[in-house]
Amino acid sequence: MPVEFIGYIGTQHQSEIHPASGPVIDRDYVEAVARAHDEGGFDRALVAFGSTSPESQLVVAHAASVTKRWAS
Repeated sequence: MPVEFIGYIGTQHQSEIHPASGPVIDRDYVEAVARAHDEGGFDRALVAFGSTSPESQLVVAHAASVTKRWAS
């Protein structure tokens, strides 16, 4: 059975120990995380979708535009 690695792309550097700060969508962060997933060989990446989160389709489109594997 093949193994598929799935990552996660957030819109800014935040977690339980890193409080959110700055713009809601940090383009540099999205680009860095997308490229790290691309270079790391991840097959897919999840992007959160919710009524109070940034439009996920735009985040996905931007992430794909800066990667090699996902842009094709």
